[in-house]
Amino acid sequence: MYMIFKRLIIGGEIVEEEVVSMEVAEQKQAATAAMLKATDLAFVKCECCGLTEECTEEYIKRVRDRNSGRWICGLCAEAVKDELLRSEKRIGNEEALNQHMSFCKKFRSLSPPENPEFACCCF
Repeated sequence: MYMIFKRLIIGGEIVEEEVVSMEVAEQKQAATAAMLKATDLAFVKCECCGLTEECTEEYIKRVRDRNSGRWICGLCAEAVKDELLRSEKRIGNEEALNQHMSFCKKFRSLSPPENPEFACCCF
């Protein structure tokens, strides 16, 4: 069995000293690597509205697990909840998500008015 000696010396004085077995050192290293992986950030695009966000890989996986493999932003997730609540017939989460995605697709396909001054209000 191997032992690892770790010593922190500041200004000629021993501040911290640690003796650990090789197994414990490997476990600490694996735990540190797992923690760093959990904080790796990635950009992900909402499949409904197209918003791009920077999130951890772990969070992206949780959102995708909740939404049948699709990543949706927090705003769209709230809109899906509203779809569930205001539906006249009882629908599932998948159907509510499909309805919201359809709405977003239609909205994004609209072109802006040629003259926005006259399109906004009626005088």
